[in-house]
Amino acid sequence: MKNNLKLGVAFLCIDLDEELISFGKEINQTLDCPVYFIADNPSGELKAPENCFLVNISDDLCIQSGYENCMITDQKVNTLLAKNPIAYDKMLYYFCNVELSVDFLLVFEDDCFIPSVKAIENLFTKYQKYDLVVPHHNYKADDVLDWHWKSVVTKIDPPYYFSMVSAFCMSRKMLNAVSAYVVKKGTLFFTEVMFNTLAAQNKLKVIDVFELKTIVWQGEWNIDHFLLLQNNIFHPKKERELYKDLREQILKLKKSRKNPNKVLPSYLLDLL
Repeated sequence: MKNNLKLGVAFLCIDLDEELISFGKEINQTLDCPVYFIADNPSGELKAPENCFLVNISDDLCIQSGYENCMITDQKVNTLLAKNPIAYDKMLYYFCNVELSVDFLLVFEDDCFIPSVKAIENLFTKYQKYDLVVPHHNYKADDVLDWHWKSVVTKIDPPYYFSMVSAFCMSRKMLNAVSAYVVKKGTLFFTEVMFNTLAAQNKLKVIDVFELKTIVWQGEWNIDHFLLLQNNIFHPKKERELYKDLREQILKLKKSRKNPNKVLPSYLLDLL
């Protein structure tokens, strides 16, 4: 994939697995861009393939450098991780301090299902001129401190914007804004507010895109959805051991020209 910008793909995970290795290799070979596995607790049992990189940043280094607190750990809301720092913190440390050559980065949690490499290529092609590409760019219009807002208001002044970021894209300008915040404050803050808010306050170019509208908290996705929305990224899809088989099934059904059941959540139908 020829481009004037250096593109990259990052997967956030606890450890490498065979599915990540296989799909990362396919992405690299098809798009000719580096793939980074940001592993929070790698066992060392598996190695990244050629032109793919296993990134292992220690908790201590992140904390000493101010790259922590991407996840809420002091509020009993929903089912949040208790560990701090996490792969998000380590990803930001790496791309803000080590790997500075990437101009535009796609980031995926490892429970996001990506139907094919073409879905990644589509995001690169359509949106690389933006600084932040997200499922939503919601503005907080009130002062109510529900959800996780108590942890946010002590970290940064309003205005606030928010979105899920289980899959998103960001530019070097966005990474620079994160780095500048860490230099000033010595910390990060909750990802679902941090990226949108820093982008808005730094007057960066933000877009919420249909391809990421299938990033939700508790979605239930099946093969019909994957066939209908082949350029979308789906979250969550926890059965990672099925990803390879699902992609092969999608290809076979496309070749057979099977018509999927046209049943989508109403909120998606409203956007079509």
